[in-house]
Order: sequence, then structure tokens, then C-alpha cells
Amino acid sequence: MKVNWIWGIASYLGLTPEPKSIAEVLEMRRRPDLTLPVNYILETTQTRLLLIDDINRATAQRLANVLPYFDYLRDKLGISLVFCGTGASRLLHRARILARDLTRVSEENRARLQQAG
Repeated sequence: MKVNWIWGIASYLGLTPEPKSIAEVLEMRRRPDLTLPVNYILETTQTRLLLIDDINRATAQRLANVLPYFDYLRDKLGISLVFCGTGASRLLHRARILARDLTRVSEENRARLQQAG
């Protein structure tokens, strides 16, 4: 989920600590999304590089879910992203394929809903 990645970035920026347990995750669901504050800090500090280390700890599926956000950071805020970790290139490639599949399925579902409605 994108929110897990946002918590990691927000924690690094000193906005809020990353949750340590499921109970904390459930508690944080009642708190506001930190995407806007994170984006604001990254933009106003003119961040140009975001290093994502230990990417090998993520799955291709989890990475695929957050790639649109990383693309936003790159395309809209001009931030370069560097993924580090064993097999980072292979993992990122698999995640890009999954992300395209997720986008395609989402677009197909949207078209079906429009046709049905």
C-alpha cells in the first residue's frame, strides 16, 4: 500500500514515526493521510534525490502499488529515485509489469462500469 511507503518517508522527514505494530496501524487509520505534508516538504525543500534502500525487502506487488506515487514525485516534483538492494533492477522491472497490468485491469473495469451504467 502507498500509505506504508508514505509513513516511511514521513518518518524520515520527522513528521511522524512509522507504526511498529498492527495496533498502531489501526490507530493511524484514524489520522490524516500524510501524503500532502510529505509532498509539501519534498517540494519546498527542493528535494532532488530520494534513495530507497533495502528494496529487496519489498515484494514486486507492494512496489507496483506505489509506483504511481514515485512517478508523481519524479514527473511533478523533479525528484530522482534510486532503488538500492540485492536484485533492485529485476524487482523494479517486475513491479513495472505488474503496475501496467493493474492499470490495464482498472481501465477495463472502468469501461465495463460505464457500459453497464
